[in-house]
Amino acid sequence: MDVCLRRLRLAARRRHGVRRAEQLAAGRLQTVLVKSSDRGRTWTAIAGDLPERHDVWAIAQDHVNGDLLFAGTEFGLFASVDGGRHWVQLKGGLPVTQVRDLAVQRRENDLVIATFGRGFYVLDDYTPLREMSAQALTEDAHLSRAARRVSVQSDRATACRRRRHRHDGR
Repeated sequence: MDVCLRRLRLAARRRHGVRRAEQLAAGRLQTVLVKSSDRGRTWTAIAGDLPERHDVWAIAQDHVNGDLLFAGTEFGLFASVDGGRHWVQLKGGLPVTQVRDLAVQRRENDLVIATFGRGFYVLDDYTPLREMSAQALTEDAHLSRAARRVSVQSDRATACRRRRHRHDGR
């Protein structure tokens, strides 16, 4: 999948470079984001309702739900649950900055976000986004399945208590 995304980025830059220059000359800057389902023979625009003047620097696709897309733009992170028809900006403490690279950590379902000049952020366990749909977004409330729960108990606290009791003479 990563190879396909790299090819997509390169083809989009090659194909839309002339168009981008024309848009700059005309004073309007439309966001360009395309995908191919047939290995680059045909291209479909998936920019949907991404804001204008947002250059797309990175794109990542969920490894379980192919319609769940993440786009790193000039002014933040956007997500689409319907294959790119509609986009929503994910803020949650992320400053308005260029999102230059995205990586999906498959084992923990985390999205790693690299920004320009600010460092990196981790969207921890984005599994509930997989369940989002157009119907779920129109509902007043939606409950998603709980992620697996992990409980870790440390023997260190017990060992400290035992040592303290020995030193106190108890």
